[in-house]
Amino acid sequence: MPEALVELPAAIQKKAAIVESGHEPQPPLLGMVPRRARALSVEERFQKFDEPVKDDHQVIDHLHAHCEAYRRFFTAMGKGIRSVVQTKAEQVRELDRKRQMLTDLAEGTGDQQLSSRTLELKDRLLRIVRMMGQATLLILRKIDLCQEGLQALAMDQGNSLAKTSVVPTGLLWLMRFEV
Repeated sequence: MPEALVELPAAIQKKAAIVESGHEPQPPLLGMVPRRARALSVEERFQKFDEPVKDDHQVIDHLHAHCEAYRRFFTAMGKGIRSVVQTKAEQVRELDRKRQMLTDLAEGTGDQQLSSRTLELKDRLLRIVRMMGQATLLILRKIDLCQEGLQALAMDQGNSLAKTSVVPTGLLWLMRFEV
């Protein structure tokens, strides 16, 4: 994931704190002497309301630009899960073959203790297969939900962006008459 998208939530929170407090931090004088935060005027605070809209544009642009990369990522994740499940299934099959050989041996010799142990092993293998199947389904469903969520986010943000970008500008226009 690009660093710009990772750093974006922190930047959004920082901008929201500036709007809420009404004070913008100033860089240190000569890089060393701390300075007091500058108070924002009412018009500047309303102008700061436009910045989340720009942030939304960045998120949407990122999602659209990297849509194929996300699709490849989720496809690779699905293939990785498939590979792991196939490997584990082969291990379980091998254990079941060995269990079956022991069961045949127990029946041939009449060993009741060995026969009961192979039945326990069979139950354990069935539980492992059942849990592995359930875990696989859960993981694959989570991948599907992530993909659907990203697509829905991009569509919702794109639809609501046009609506929200008008509001702060209209508020600024009204504020000019009150000031």
